Amino acid sequence: MTFRLILFACIACLPTAVNADPSLPIRSGQYLFQLKDAEFPRFPGVSVRVTISGHHIKVTSDDASSTLYPKGEIVDEGTLMWHAATRQWIIGEEESDKTREDVGDCSAGPRSVDLVRKVIWTC
Repeated sequence: MTFRLILFACIACLPTAVNADPSLPIRSGQYLFQLKDAEFPRFPGVSVRVTISGHHIKVTSDDASSTLYPKGEIVDEGTLMWHAATRQWIIGEEESDKTREDVGDCSAGPRSVDLVRKVIWTC
């Protein structure tokens, strides 16, 4: 009996196809996210207002105390894309961003976005 449960659990956890483009886990609308530095992940980050319309995303600073991003400044804007190789959402500009090797964290590529936890990573 134990063997069957373990086997079932393992089968249920198998990853989906690498090229799968999942649907967005968030609806169009306005949200408050945190813009967090990948080098200092324990710090709370800067509050940003995120507007999502379909796959379009606009990120605007919402933190009046931030010296890096004054309130109202556009921090990023682009298209939400699924980056299959790293299994994360990114803010891309071109279709080729979906297959870039350098995305997220401290790379020169597009920023990664955790749409479930409402965090945008920068460096």
